[in-house]
Amino acid sequence: MSTDRPSSPMDRPLCLTVESDPLAVRAALSRLMHGLTERGVPAAALGSVELVLAEVLNNVVEHAYVRGTGPIDIALTLKRRQIVCRVCDQGRRMPGDTLPEAAEIALDGPIKDLPEGGFGWALIHKLAEDIHYTRADQVNRLTFRIPIETAAG
Repeated sequence: MSTDRPSSPMDRPLCLTVESDPLAVRAALSRLMHGLTERGVPAAALGSVELVLAEVLNNVVEHAYVRGTGPIDIALTLKRRQIVCRVCDQGRRMPGDTLPEAAEIALDGPIKDLPEGGFGWALIHKLAEDIHYTRADQVNRLTFRIPIETAAG
């Protein structure tokens, strides 16, 4: 007698391929958040997931496919109080084949003196864990985990 239970749709990864276009990314984020909501991910975790994915996907649009468009493959898997994320593209490689550092940004001055950009990777490093980047066979692969916090009752 097998103890394996059948796979339910809730156990399967959310997979999506989207064109590297800002409007397509926005629509993809909406579909992914809806899918995570259906799988019971708490609203507090959804905010972090959406923020990190938005930063990652917009970086692909703006930097990897700087001279055109191409596919972005996204897979989200729920595993023990975390969401495991994988984002792949066929755009330009990351400079130096390494992840950008989490730059420290001083927020203690006047708002008018804050930089317009540069917060993305700092947010990604703050909210995600086990961030890894590889490039193989002309494909960029970024993987990371986002913890799902559960409210104490």
